[in-house]
Amino acid sequence: MHFLRQHRIRRRARRALHRDIRRERSIILIYQPGKVASSTIAQTLSQYPQFSIWQLHSLIPDMIHRLVKTQLSAGMKPTKCLMQGEVIREELLIHKRAPFRVITLVREPIARNVSAYFERFSEFFPGRSPLDVSDQQLDDVFQNKFDHHAIVNWFDDDFYRALGVDLYTASFQKENRYAVMSHPHCDVLVLRTDLPDFRKIAAISLFLGMEETPEVLQANVAELKVYKDVYKRFASRIRLNDDLCEELLNSRYARHFYTEQERQQAMARWSIGAASTRDSSRRKAA
Repeated sequence: MHFLRQHRIRRRARRALHRDIRRERSIILIYQPGKVASSTIAQTLSQYPQFSIWQLHSLIPDMIHRLVKTQLSAGMKPTKCLMQGEVIREELLIHKRAPFRVITLVREPIARNVSAYFERFSEFFPGRSPLDVSDQQLDDVFQNKFDHHAIVNWFDDDFYRALGVDLYTASFQKENRYAVMSHPHCDVLVLRTDLPDFRKIAAISLFLGMEETPEVLQANVAELKVYKDVYKRFASRIRLNDDLCEELLNSRYARHFYTEQERQQAMARWSIGAASTRDSSRRKAA
């Protein structure tokens, strides 16, 4: 059953891509790890027929197969973007049927992991709802079973392996929170998710040579889903041990895209040690 569904998705994606190439639509790959606000950009650009928009989380076969296996083991249907990734790799990277441009996004790693945890909830709690899991269970699984390092390794493990584009070799002006990188394979626009929407869209419009600024269409926002209250409580209380926070916030990924001050602020937000210091200061002040 799942194999047939995957085959249908790949077949439809291939047909759609070939059709868009014949119609000379500009192919835009929104290629990034999950939960970095890519769905909003894909939804916004889908209003414009001159573009062929492909939202992807991986272009590496072994990574795609591993993610599909994980989703199947959790009783989930493999996501469409994974099947599309296989097609895009074959048609554009191997057979080079058409040129393309890439939009990718980065997010402060711990905040991204908190959001991704809820998006992938069924992988950790098959057949259950966030409303039926205790706070202690949610915290323990996130602390001990979630892969916290995948996000900071993604540009090496997936993006570079697939495209041959090393984003860390290009300067990133952290105060602007976006940058364009030209490469023989493709041009890449890198956006931080905390860039205001109007500036994101302005950067995208300039990158794609659009004559008008699109209206932003929000999509896939965790806070708007049925588990929004559980998500908000979790995000407000969860803290990670200091060593893990330091590993993530001092990673190549975090240092390249975020200032020292921003990383210190994230450390203060998420680390157990910082929270304990704040609580101790409050008690002394009282």
